[in-house]
Amino acid sequence: ARRAADSPDSPQFASPHKSPLAGSGHFGAPKMLSGSPKSSRKRLYGDLVPAERPKWNPRDPAQMQAVKEALHVATTPSCGLVCRDDEQRRVFEFCKACVQQERAGSLYVCGCPGTGKTLSISKVKQSVSRWADEMGMETPDDLSINCTNLGNTSDIFGKILEKFQVRKKASGKLSPLQQLQRMFSHKESAPRRMLLVVVDEMDYLITRDRAVLHDLFMLTTLQFSRCILIGIANAIDLADRFLPKLESLNCKPLVITFRAYSKDQISNIINHRLKVLEYDVFEPMAIEFCARKVAAATGDMRKALGVCRSAVEIFESGLQDSSDKGAGV
Repeated sequence: ARRAADSPDSPQFASPHKSPLAGSGHFGAPKMLSGSPKSSRKRLYGDLVPAERPKWNPRDPAQMQAVKEALHVATTPSCGLVCRDDEQRRVFEFCKACVQQERAGSLYVCGCPGTGKTLSISKVKQSVSRWADEMGMETPDDLSINCTNLGNTSDIFGKILEKFQVRKKASGKLSPLQQLQRMFSHKESAPRRMLLVVVDEMDYLITRDRAVLHDLFMLTTLQFSRCILIGIANAIDLADRFLPKLESLNCKPLVITFRAYSKDQISNIINHRLKVLEYDVFEPMAIEFCARKVAAATGDMRKALGVCRSAVEIFESGLQDSSDKGAGV
């Protein structure tokens, strides 16, 4: 069982439904058990249950911080990303083929928020570089662009141009897009090394005529292009809206959809994140309850992590309040 340090004044969430998060637009927070020397698993299964790990001491600042970090959405799990093996394999095989054949290509990754798209692509980038190095091949350069950070949508071409270290002063009055188009149209000006370009939040590139989006994918069709383009977007229907035009231009990308996480997948991911700790934190049934609620609503893993992290912070606040009362504050 997962429980906090033995303390008679440690606050408990008797039921996930009675959590401070319940009833206020939040899912019931996972329960943390404290004070009882006998776990529910022990009572149910007796000696069949394996030896438990050390108990979590929530009054230890270092342990509390470690739990928060393990549950933070920005933390990359040291154990790797679970539940996205098939999607990562398909993206890796696509990139691998492009590098082997020294050809450009485009891939479109879509799915609802919190389904592991960005983290999966980040892992694939590392895998591609490692594979190329092991094979004695030249590793591709890589460039990551978040479209929400662009002042103008057309600025994306300037960022790609900078990666190829092309100086605009040598190209007269040509725009960054025109310079890229000219570079990829002639063998003598084409770069030797492949460039893996990951464009996140691609939804932001949609303009009234969608010209920027189309021009970006068109770069991969030029005869001497060296770009491996991976676009990431939350809108699942974005592909349906812009793919017909790209298909007519003969530059339709491969599409990989990341589906919302299921209850079992959410539970698995939370447990994998907590495995880095040397102690148990949550009751298994509490994690399952959280996973079931989130899966039924959105399947957003970030939401599930937020619920767990909020539960820990509320628990911490309760401990502080009880300590203050005991000290007469």
